[in-house]
Amino acid sequence: MFSNHDRIAGIVLAVFATGAFSYAYDTLPQRVGLYPKTVTGLMFLFSALLIGRSFLPAFRNHEFEKFFLAGRRLILGIAVTAAYFFLAGKVGFFAMTVIYIPVLSYLSGYRELRTILLSTFVFCIVLWLTFDLAFNRPLPPEILALWIGGKL
Repeated sequence: MFSNHDRIAGIVLAVFATGAFSYAYDTLPQRVGLYPKTVTGLMFLFSALLIGRSFLPAFRNHEFEKFFLAGRRLILGIAVTAAYFFLAGKVGFFAMTVIYIPVLSYLSGYRELRTILLSTFVFCIVLWLTFDLAFNRPLPPEILALWIGGKL
């Protein structure tokens, strides 16, 4: 059962998604918790699909392959993502996103500058549309805006 990497990854994601959904359900108010519960619910659904796919004959051949293709990059990616979530509330989501996406792209070995800049811009627009317009939840003020505005 645990020799197929898709199955292992699906189980780990399902456990993580269940814990995150339970945390959002127990601690966040209904309207605020809608977004995290939706995302973690989708994570659980896709992890179930990943587990189910691992039982298909075409994917059983993927057993006993190398689990991490680039373990160092994986650890760096996890560390950068953790720093993003930790610092985003203190520095600002847009400022951290403008730093996060290029740094993660560089550490992953991706060097196409136009694509990195475009994806950073599009992600910032999606952040703004999601939180400010769709959920009417403005993100915390950016620290640079506070410094420039002289409110610090």
